[in-house]
Amino acid sequence: MKQAAALRPDVLAYHNNLAEAQLAVGQLPEAEASFRTALRMAPNDAEIVCKLAQVVARLGRKEEAIAALRAAVTAGLNAAMVHATLGALLGEVGRQEEARAAYQAALTRDPRFAPAVQGLQRLVPSPGTHGDG
Repeated sequence: MKQAAALRPDVLAYHNNLAEAQLAVGQLPEAEASFRTALRMAPNDAEIVCKLAQVVARLGRKEEAIAALRAAVTAGLNAAMVHATLGALLGEVGRQEEARAAYQAALTRDPRFAPAVQGLQRLVPSPGTHGDG
């Protein structure tokens, strides 16, 4: 895969597949670089944006990942996947209400988006709720 990406640097699928393979075997810095290359080729691809954010977060840079997802939303990438990924990362850093808002934004775009539904269920109940919901 690495050779294919090197021989044909203009083929998005090669870089994306290489990044996925690197992620699968735990080569996080390499996966980050490959996802960044793929993202330069397809800046509005929600899946690539989310995978890159997840890799950056796993590398210990969660605030950077959150900022990148917020920037993607601000730039008009409003896919449910982007909002749900943002919600998950916000929840991981303890920003429960922001996470809730991100999950709700995901559900506004796709009311049945399972990661958003599940993410909301995992959050601590809002103040004033009983959590028996």
